Amino acid sequence: NLKFKNFSHPDLHFAFPVAKKTGDKTKNPTSKLYLNDWRKLLTEQPYGNLFDWYKMLGVENKQGNISVHEAADIYNTLSLKSYEGGYKVLIMWMAEKMNTQCANKLLKLIEEPPPKTIIILIVEDEEQLINTIFSRCQTIHFQHLSEDDIAQGLMEEYQLDHQVARKIAHKANGNYKKA
Repeated sequence: NLKFKNFSHPDLHFAFPVAKKTGDKTKNPTSKLYLNDWRKLLTEQPYGNLFDWYKMLGVENKQGNISVHEAADIYNTLSLKSYEGGYKVLIMWMAEKMNTQCANKLLKLIEEPPPKTIIILIVEDEEQLINTIFSRCQTIHFQHLSEDDIAQGLMEEYQLDHQVARKIAHKANGNYKKA
């Protein structure tokens, strides 16, 4: 589906850490304000990290977070009916960046989401996720990418020869971004 490929399906929602851009007049920025930048990051750097995200926003020297204002947006969004009648999906990237007020506000929603609603919390360091949230989630750990997959990606994207790609893939230790 083209809407999913472009990360613009009306039943697919995102939440991620944000920080005010220099000169931005918005008092309480939320993910909705930066969706175009977010879609650009996902398209251009699917293995992007928090540093890449802050760099894209132009806030490298600031710490972003997922605030209580984001929680209010999430509640409003997920309380609406599904646009296409199916499931609504919220993907919260770097969920460990939720501040305490946000986590407390989302606790009940995570515990008992509305019907046909899926909430996916993506974390790099699950120990940083507030325990009351963590204890209500089903944990799925993803393995690092295989050396073969990384080498194949490097050969296709950068036209590297097989031997060079294999050496780089081995040193990357499962991290495509590092490769």
